[in-house]
Amino acid sequence: MTNSLTCTEVSAGYGAELIVKDVTLEIPDGKITALIGPNGSGKSTLLKVLGRQLTPVSGGIDLDGRRISDFGARQFARRLSFLPQQPVVPEGMTVRELIAFGRYPYAGAFASLSEKDHAAIAQAARQTGVEEFLDVDAMALSGGQRQRMWIAMTLAQDTDIMLLDEPTTFLDPAHQLAILDLVQELNRKGRTIVMVVHDMAHAAKYSDHVVVLRDGRIVEQGPTQETLDSELIRRAFGISTLMVEDPKTGRNLPIAYGVE
Repeated sequence: MTNSLTCTEVSAGYGAELIVKDVTLEIPDGKITALIGPNGSGKSTLLKVLGRQLTPVSGGIDLDGRRISDFGARQFARRLSFLPQQPVVPEGMTVRELIAFGRYPYAGAFASLSEKDHAAIAQAARQTGVEEFLDVDAMALSGGQRQRMWIAMTLAQDTDIMLLDEPTTFLDPAHQLAILDLVQELNRKGRTIVMVVHDMAHAAKYSDHVVVLRDGRIVEQGPTQETLDSELIRRAFGISTLMVEDPKTGRNLPIAYGVE
């Protein structure tokens, strides 16, 4: 099954204020797409629109040529999963119980979990490295472990497309890289991933496709290594950068050194 996710002339916001303005883009199937831009540029708002978390004021979003508003809730949730920023951990829940929320599109809100559901939960926990914590209170996990748990919940949803809003927020550098390595591994197993990223070097290292936003509009989009350069970063962020080659991957990574 192909996973064509597109938006055409989309504008969206909160109340009378438009945050995303006339955005048109196509998410490449089977790739990692990074949404980057300054604070307030519309990255998270655009991701919410793609994930049907926010209804656009104008324009349309299509999945395989069909408006996402035409999908039933559970039908859509079997195709696309969405992980918001800073999800809240309910008190008194185990890691297993939280990951089980990802099975809602298949089991329903009140149905008993099937053998297939339990297998999906266990597999997601293994893939994200939280298997040993399944029966632990989720509140007891560290920040990095908790983020892996949330990704496991998203993974248990078993969708071909995953939307991740700043999956490395508030993590130290080691845990940030571990989470991004995990995201890359999931992509290599066939998932299309769209993620909001603050760190330009992380976007350059881990994404195949980049969408650069400023003031709610797309400044540029395209294959990351062909698109993301010092001039584009200057236009989008107003900073000076050096492009340095990563000796391990051969990719060009931007290093910021001054505000223009």
